Amino acid sequence: MMTKHYVVLLILFSLFMTPVYAELSYGEAQLNNTLSQLEELESTPSVKLQIKYYQQALKDLTEDTNARQTAVRYQKIIDDYPVTSQTLKAKITDYISAKFADPSDWSLNKVEQAIAKQNSNLTDLKQQQQARSSELTTIGIRISSFQTDIERLRRKLTHTQKESDKLISAGYSSLNSEQEAIRISLQIKESSLSTQIQMLELEQLSASNRSELAQLNRRLIQREQKDVSKNLTTLTDLRNSILRKETEDAIARSKQINDSSLISSPFLQLQLEINQELSKELATVSAKSEIIQRKQQAVTQQVDALTTTLTNFNEQVEWLKISSAFGENLRAQVSSLPSEPPLAKLENEIVESRLARFRYKKMLTQLDSLPLATKTLTPVEHESLLRFIELRRLLLSQLISSLDNHIYEQTKLKVSYSKMNSTLVQIKQQADEHLFWVPSSPFVNTQTISELLASMLWITSIDNSITIPQAILSVPLATLSLALLFILGLTYLHAPLNKYFTKHIAEIYPKVGKVTKDKFSYTLRNLAYSFADALLLPLSLFIITELLISAWEFPFAVNIGHALQDSLFLLVIYLFMRNLTRYKGLLQIHLKIDKKLIAKIWGYYQVLFFIYWPSYIIQVLCNQYPEQAYDGSLGRLAFIIACCALTQFYYRLYREKLPLTYKKKNNDKPHIVHHSIWTVFIMAPIASAIIALMGYLYTAQVLLKQMESSLLMGVFFLLTYYLIRRGMHLQKRRLAFERAKAKRIDIIAQRMKEVEKGEQNTSQESHFDIEEPEIDLDQISAQSLGLLRTLLTLLFVALNALFWSEIQSAFTFLDTITLWDAANTLNGVEYIDPITLKSGLLAITIFALTLVLVRNLSGALELLILQHLDLSPGTGFAITTLAKYMTISIGFVVGFNFLGVDWAKTQWLVAALTVGLGFGLQEIFANFVSGLIILFEKPIRIGDTVTIRELTGSISKIQTRATTIVDWDRKEIIVPNKAFITEQFINWSLSDSITRVIINIGVEFNSDIELVTKLLLDCAEENSLSLENPGPEVFFIEFGQHSLCFEVRCYVAEMGHRLTMTHALNIRINQVFKEHHIRIALQQLDLNVKHGIKVSDSGHVMSMKKGSLR
Repeated sequence: MMTKHYVVLLILFSLFMTPVYAELSYGEAQLNNTLSQLEELESTPSVKLQIKYYQQALKDLTEDTNARQTAVRYQKIIDDYPVTSQTLKAKITDYISAKFADPSDWSLNKVEQAIAKQNSNLTDLKQQQQARSSELTTIGIRISSFQTDIERLRRKLTHTQKESDKLISAGYSSLNSEQEAIRISLQIKESSLSTQIQMLELEQLSASNRSELAQLNRRLIQREQKDVSKNLTTLTDLRNSILRKETEDAIARSKQINDSSLISSPFLQLQLEINQELSKELATVSAKSEIIQRKQQAVTQQVDALTTTLTNFNEQVEWLKISSAFGENLRAQVSSLPSEPPLAKLENEIVESRLARFRYKKMLTQLDSLPLATKTLTPVEHESLLRFIELRRLLLSQLISSLDNHIYEQTKLKVSYSKMNSTLVQIKQQADEHLFWVPSSPFVNTQTISELLASMLWITSIDNSITIPQAILSVPLATLSLALLFILGLTYLHAPLNKYFTKHIAEIYPKVGKVTKDKFSYTLRNLAYSFADALLLPLSLFIITELLISAWEFPFAVNIGHALQDSLFLLVIYLFMRNLTRYKGLLQIHLKIDKKLIAKIWGYYQVLFFIYWPSYIIQVLCNQYPEQAYDGSLGRLAFIIACCALTQFYYRLYREKLPLTYKKKNNDKPHIVHHSIWTVFIMAPIASAIIALMGYLYTAQVLLKQMESSLLMGVFFLLTYYLIRRGMHLQKRRLAFERAKAKRIDIIAQRMKEVEKGEQNTSQESHFDIEEPEIDLDQISAQSLGLLRTLLTLLFVALNALFWSEIQSAFTFLDTITLWDAANTLNGVEYIDPITLKSGLLAITIFALTLVLVRNLSGALELLILQHLDLSPGTGFAITTLAKYMTISIGFVVGFNFLGVDWAKTQWLVAALTVGLGFGLQEIFANFVSGLIILFEKPIRIGDTVTIRELTGSISKIQTRATTIVDWDRKEIIVPNKAFITEQFINWSLSDSITRVIINIGVEFNSDIELVTKLLLDCAEENSLSLENPGPEVFFIEFGQHSLCFEVRCYVAEMGHRLTMTHALNIRINQVFKEHHIRIALQQLDLNVKHGIKVSDSGHVMSMKKGSLR
């Protein structure tokens, strides 16, 4: 004891002797005065820096003052502890309950005032007790962090002293104003850190004293709280007694008036019955109020007990850091918690009480008009009616008053229910957070083997097995008969349902796949039959389990019922999958899955089920006995067997190379997705079995159950995807078939017209058999399927997030794993933001979701929004591209924010990089900006035909840096975006895709000009690709050197028609000119012969006279 006081004196001496020069040279008033003077000066960088350091000095001075005051308080606790503790112990030992006046002759108003006062006192005492409990918890938590905090402050102090020594070594006279501000700030900070260190040392020394005093105060408060609760119970009982007496008096008076009244009128008889009903209702309300008050007292006690449990739980959780052996005791506490109170039911009852009060209030206001409506009564009857009305007024007033009290008690009970729920949630969250990663059973050893043998003897014991039929026979005969009747009905229903199901499969088998007969309702009906048939056997077993659970006198049978009932969902899934995998069933015929693959997978699943189902039942059964070692022995063995069965099942599926993950056409690339996914599935049960052997059985069971549930949810979404895809297939095939039929009808009609005109002879081609067109089932809208996959994936992720959120508190340890620290600034104050493993995982998740959204955003926007809007060409592409850019930007900004890289830090870096890269990568940035201009201004769009740099083609892609053009040779040409902004080019289809085709024709000089003009114009007008508006034109251009030159000008709808129309028009002109003996002019050549040339019959050249040859 003397050593402790000696240490305290040393600390106090050092506390009041440490650098007081900072406090003496610059106090709070002087710092504020200096800051005021600086703020009046011109705002220069030097002045801003001084203000910053003086503000920090003022903040550190405040912390120094607070730390000194806290240290003095801790010292006073240490000094006064002997006297204070003895005083509290004496008060507890010699505690005498305060005398309370006898309230037996008090009025109701005075009793209610006393109840309100006692409730206020009780609330204050509870708050004091909660404060003491919180203080104890804080002390327990702080004990383990004292040394860490002290070391952290010592490191800061050492760093501050080094910085201060550097300035002091330069001498005070040589410091400028900025350095002087820094020196003062460092000195005050040094003093503040020293004071905080000494305050922490005193806090550590006084921890045991403060804990002992808090416990003594809590015990004293509990005594006082017990007295107040006792007084409150007495007053409440007295108030109930007064209210009960008033109710009984009102009912007695009502009965007296009813008995003394002579009733000869039906109207009076009705009034009498109404008064009797009101009397009964008044008695009922009074009884309900007393029940509510008893519930209130019980719930208040439960809330107090739960609050104590929460406090003790928080204290005991700290023990887990030393040893995990206490985890089982904490789990037992959590398992013994009461169930959540029926808050929703109570809220409905409050609403009903308010409605009843409103109804009675309305009846009370209508009493005055009741005598006026009965003018036919005799004077005697009228007098009786007045007595009835007066009695009803009394009953209604009493009812309204009782209902007001009843509603008040219900509201108090609601508040208690809310507190109880809140406390239960806190305890469960604490349990999930701290107990999830604590061993629930010992490591496997020789004792575990002996416990396993004992557990196997227990579960196979005849004494336990015989209780199952005994439990069923103990059920009342009427209940047992009704249950057997339901079971027989379900059994009888199975045979016709199965027969009808088989008949349905046989009937629809020939129709599935034929576009004129297939319907999506066949698939839905098959699905409904499969699920209905799968429910019959589980429903029968559910009835049996309910019989077992109701036999409470046979605990083993009750637990068997619970275990079997919890496993029924596995049986439903098994039977449902059996129906889906039937021969010619839904998977084989409707979803087109290979029947051999279905048979193999079904065989694997059967093996899994008949191992996993009994293992799961044994696990649940053993878990019903937490006080025994069954769960850590037999339950653990059953869990490991189930893990082995799952591993074998996943490995078999992995070897089958399912098309879902294994792409056969992978271009000799490794199947990374296939190997990665199935490796996770195979290793998860193995890892669960290993950690179960290590003692973490509960953790392994919960994690594996969550993973298997997520996988099952994924199978459900996968089945939903395939079902919707089949419906889309059917719809697309039906539309394509209708279009094909319409096209054939048009062809037949056209040929019939040609036959009637005699333009074409009848041939075999005019005979058509309308058959189903061969439509590829894989030709379905890629965007629709992409959108469907995206929506189902997002829904799957959202449901999984909601599903895993139940145990999210178990992963709060991720917040304790710090990867690095990020320095941030908020309102000019710097603070350290630790980047934890949870933040890193969230950032990765956000990046992944961003990529998924970007990949499917264009299709989703097109199908959901853009196709319903009247947009100009190219606008949709611009919107989707900008939406992608925005999604990428937002996703990466949010993701990097989780990693501690916020925009406030990076904006200057981004600006500097933008300027630097603008010079270094000028062309690339120019192309990027030009791409944005193209998206907004739209000088080119996807599908436009352009000519640039003697290159002509259609736009296929507009990307960030360049645009892709596909020319007429199907070659892809990459053109930088800058070229479309800075250079001249031709867009053949910017505002109008109509282009003009010019064909030049020359005829001989002796041709008929009018006939040629008419023939050319007719040929142009006959061409189907030539537009009527603007129509074709023919012009006689000039007299050529060798011909009469004509020009035909036609207009086509798009660039793709130019060559086709030119080809067809040239052929037609050639045919027409031949028919009308019009010759195409050929180029003529004049030859001047200077000597005679003669050619003999043998081909030899002979002489000839001089002349010319044309």
